[in-house]
Amino acid sequence: MISLPVVSVDVAAGLDDRRRMRRHDPILAKLRARIPLADLVGETVDLRPAGTKLRGRCTAHRDEGGGLYVDEAEGYYLCYSCGRSGDVVRWTRETYLCSEQAAIELLCRRVGWTPPAA
Repeated sequence: MISLPVVSVDVAAGLDDRRRMRRHDPILAKLRARIPLADLVGETVDLRPAGTKLRGRCTAHRDEGGGLYVDEAEGYYLCYSCGRSGDVVRWTRETYLCSEQAAIELLCRRVGWTPPAA
């Protein structure tokens, strides 16, 4: 008997988002290159140098230890306390509680570009 994995609603929604995002891959790459992640995260988090990365308190939970690390060279953030991670689009999405499309539109406007059509 073949056992199929159970896919939660959240995972299924994430897969759907990824399919939609493939249309915007070139725009995403340009946004990642154009918008410094440390600047974006630094608008809501007090970041301090920690080796080659920047460190601050994660906004997703009550972070007393400063488990959020931003790796500007790689273009991602990761909270070692709760596991929250991502890039400029994900940070915008989680900070403003919006969809991927809305996050892309916000970031495009931030750099003065016309947002792509949905």
